[in-house]
Amino acid sequence: MSTTNVGEGGAIYEVLYNSGGATVPYIYRYFLMPLQSSDEDALQKSKESSPFLVTKSPQAVREVLDGKVRLKTESTIYEFRNVSIFKVDGEIHIVSFDLDSTGP
Repeated sequence: MSTTNVGEGGAIYEVLYNSGGATVPYIYRYFLMPLQSSDEDALQKSKESSPFLVTKSPQAVREVLDGKVRLKTESTIYEFRNVSIFKVDGEIHIVSFDLDSTGP
């Protein structure tokens, strides 16, 4: 798991999902949520959340700007949403995503 701070108490968590054997590819799920105190807490919270990006590409987060995140993938994308939110102390924070994608 890797974590990228997006400010305002939020973070992007890149979670490797390995669902099978040798013929099943690695899948990376990217979640936006409040900053968690540990990787274990983040994994537990991710079970209750929907990812904004599901892809075969690791390390898709390239740059964090004010309220915007630049992403780059070089492989298959299974799911993508260009806006997501997280809530800290009752305040909603909106983050938009710019995705640059090139296929294999």
